[in-house]
Amino acid sequence: MCLCIFQLIHVPTHIKWNGSIRLGSQATVARSIGEMGHKIRSKKAPFANLANIIFE
Repeated sequence: MCLCIFQLIHVPTHIKWNGSIRLGSQATVARSIGEMGHKIRSKKAPFANLANIIFE
């Protein structure tokens, strides 16, 4: 019950301040990271390749 009351009090405030919870949810972030990871083609310099993907 405590978690339910916490959510009733704090989630509407979070939505007002930050927008939709879906935008920052773990599933959305994990999916974005997975998509970027699949785009990495360089075995020699994967972090440089990832930086270029993020920059684009």
